[in-house]
Amino acid sequence: MRSKSARGLRGLFRDLFDIVLCFVLLALLAMLAVSVLLKPSAANAQEWQSSVLRVIDGYTFLLSRPLVRIRLCGVDAPEMGQLYHREATHYVEALVAGKAVHCKVVGEGTPCDGRSRKKSGDRFVAQCFVDGADIADDLIKLGLACAWPKYSGQHYVKLGKCVREERSLAELTEEFRFPDHIKKLVDRALERPSRFELEGPKPRPPWVVYPGVEMLSMHWRMGGGEDYHSAFVDWFTELSGDEQRDYQKKFPLPDSWAGYYEQLEEETVWRKNQKNSKGD
Repeated sequence: MRSKSARGLRGLFRDLFDIVLCFVLLALLAMLAVSVLLKPSAANAQEWQSSVLRVIDGYTFLLSRPLVRIRLCGVDAPEMGQLYHREATHYVEALVAGKAVHCKVVGEGTPCDGRSRKKSGDRFVAQCFVDGADIADDLIKLGLACAWPKYSGQHYVKLGKCVREERSLAELTEEFRFPDHIKKLVDRALERPSRFELEGPKPRPPWVVYPGVEMLSMHWRMGGGEDYHSAFVDWFTELSGDEQRDYQKKFPLPDSWAGYYEQLEEETVWRKNQKNSKGD
């Protein structure tokens, strides 16, 4: 009887041990799941080292990992339609090509700490480096961006002549200087058709310069494709109605570009109305 009781107790203890072990394992798994769920996402981190997926302008670009938009802190660079926008964009593209970019969000030891917010719209405001060099430093030294003391104090002011104060950036961009040797360096580094290819009485349309690229392709929203198309639209919309019709006869649309000339005609009307309204 005693031996049977002992065996029964040992079996009971084994069963209890198995039950307790199951509970412990379940608890550990639950803790692991909670830690994963509560772990800060990459977008909430304060520093990243990543390649650049796309450059939007001289001070805005998209990182690949994590997929976040960065706005360089403490500087102001030309935006679309402003003087030297393309040059500033091209320079940053050449600078980050094939490189890891290290970005520190405002609050992590940047010149903008205490002066700027961490986010501007959907962009993280950060100081970024390539090979240990501050990207903003290069832009200001080359005259492709203005220092903005309101957000970076005196950190960048000494580097260049352009300092954003009360005047608008549109006025300040007149002070930008883009050395010819830098432009040639950028063009070679990017190995893409130059926007100055448009020079001449009748530049080639986008579908001829980039055969096989359809009208709705992302190619026209970044890099050399965006630059060429933007410059082409600027040129085309300055033509008279007769000149536009002559051009359309010389360069008929491929099927994948159906409706493109109609869009250009609408853009022409819109731009002329804008000019007239400003004139008033």
